[in-house]
Amino acid sequence: MIFRWAIVLLLAAIMAPRPAPAQAPNGLDAAKAFLDRTVRVSGMRTLALPGDSGYGIIAGERRTAAGDTELIIVLPDHLVRDPARPNAVFSAPVVAFRADPGKGIFARLLDQHLPPADGDLAVVAVPKPANMQLRSMPTADLALLAPGAPVWTTAHGGDWSPQAAAGRLAVRGRTTWLNFDGLFGINEASGAAIVNQRGIIAMLVGQNPLDRALTQGLPIDAIAARMRAWDLPWDTAAGAAPAPTAANPSAGTAPVAPSTDPTISGLVTLLPSEVAARRSWTPMGARVSPWTDSPIRLFGAPRSAAPQIGTLPAGITLPGRVLMNGAYAVIDKLDSGAWFLLAVEGRPVGYVTANDIVEIWPLPEATGMAGGKVVREWTAAAGKVAALRDAGNAYELETAVTCAKDSCDMIIAYTPAPPNEGATLPTFQTPPLLGHWQRGDVITLRLQLPRRIVEVPGTKLMACTGREGNCIQETLLPPPPK
Repeated sequence: MIFRWAIVLLLAAIMAPRPAPAQAPNGLDAAKAFLDRTVRVSGMRTLALPGDSGYGIIAGERRTAAGDTELIIVLPDHLVRDPARPNAVFSAPVVAFRADPGKGIFARLLDQHLPPADGDLAVVAVPKPANMQLRSMPTADLALLAPGAPVWTTAHGGDWSPQAAAGRLAVRGRTTWLNFDGLFGINEASGAAIVNQRGIIAMLVGQNPLDRALTQGLPIDAIAARMRAWDLPWDTAAGAAPAPTAANPSAGTAPVAPSTDPTISGLVTLLPSEVAARRSWTPMGARVSPWTDSPIRLFGAPRSAAPQIGTLPAGITLPGRVLMNGAYAVIDKLDSGAWFLLAVEGRPVGYVTANDIVEIWPLPEATGMAGGKVVREWTAAAGKVAALRDAGNAYELETAVTCAKDSCDMIIAYTPAPPNEGATLPTFQTPPLLGHWQRGDVITLRLQLPRRIVEVPGTKLMACTGREGNCIQETLLPPPPK
């Protein structure tokens, strides 16, 4: 069982009633709505072999020189070309539509493509079936995606329907690909759309070759950029683009749909003077995590009665390590921690209140300690001297704990969850200190602490030392009576 700070913080916590957050569109419904823009594809066919099966996404439509309308479909390149045999010749790919899955239509493979190593993207054109109406489908803003966000696909295995259980976005790396976990039947579902409640995120490509538990997807913004560079239609709204004319030279250009993401239109930027007056110090690398069972409510401004403009996922949807180390970056901490302005992928997304989050500060190295004025010294574990220092912007605590189990591999320092005795807002936590210790080992802890933890009467700072899901708690602050 994955250990999470919530096992320590929330077992006995009873959260105060909160206003119900605005309900976001359901991602499973969004995936179902996109099914008519997903087609089944059979590629690399020969007279002797049926070829490979997968899916494609209708990217848009255009009129041919003869005045007919054809659909432009994106799909993984490995479905229609063999990277090991670049000169191999195959029969034309066959495309089937969900409205008539038993009827295949020959498609024309276009020259524009990216081989698997460079993106795995191919394009085919097929005559548009009579009376076919494409449903509009927005694209999600990838800058607002957070690790652990739930996702769905428009196919799993050979089943042309969404997987009922959501997958999730894994930790995003600095690569072309997006990685997902919890998606099943992906070998036969290559080319399906990956969507969340706000729109399409990516095209499913296949397993991550370095981690077979993860699914790779080509981000939708990368596909859109490539299609525009190739001068091919990219329009997730419905309707064929008319041919340009002298009277209307902009015809054929896909309209830019207004953003449906509330975190863009509703976010208020504070004046520099207001930020300066309200800003509170945080160390570089400070982050916040949501409560395990509650999404983070995003507000448009750091003021009482500010409108709620969106949410970020509850902790239960996040990978355990992401949750423990802090899921969202802090741009500004305001009013001594009453408000935080959060960022996803470097982009501000909204303000959150102290009630909704856990504040997480990185663990400093010994050389990073400021060494401020000693406020108090006392005896900690195994006779070690513990010291609390006033470092100006924060307090520093140097203390020690003992491994009281047969073996220990993790230490977490935290304040109790409200309304428990010793709790404070916002709740504070450190990332886990990882190591390998045996029973009786004494471990030195060095922490930077928000000033409120020392200065608010009755606040407690705890440590839990042990293994995942099984640790022993002890009090770090306040110091024992003199």
